Amino acid sequence: MPSGFRKDGTKLGFQKGCISLFKGKHHTKKAKEKMKKAKQGKYFSSNNPNWKGGRRINSKGYVWIKVPKGTPGAYKIKSLIDYMPEHRYVMSKHLNRPLNRNEVVHHIDEDRINNKLSNLLLLSISEHIKLHSIMKHQSDQKS
Repeated sequence: MPSGFRKDGTKLGFQKGCISLFKGKHHTKKAKEKMKKAKQGKYFSSNNPNWKGGRRINSKGYVWIKVPKGTPGAYKIKSLIDYMPEHRYVMSKHLNRPLNRNEVVHHIDEDRINNKLSNLLLLSISEHIKLHSIMKHQSDQKS
């Protein structure tokens, strides 16, 4: 039997010309408020059984942390709402200001998980590129 059909041969779903009972219907304001109250805080953040402390490691090895809503530099992408790279958060807290887009936080020991302030260095993009070219040149000479 092809997909989309029942065992008796009748087609699944709505037939052409069949009107859905819910088409064009919306929840009332009262119903929306009731659902909102029931949902509030239920499985949010630390109440969720899958909560991992608000820390993620992305595919490039950087640690991302959940930050308070409205923190400058936090991402607004759907999967990363109110998350930002931990090394940028640590540096901005130390400087007591948000970082500019042209500022790069460099990991001195090149360990992307080590976000201690003593391991972080604030550079401009051009300074960061120069630093990495010098480091690459030095490693080529050692080999």
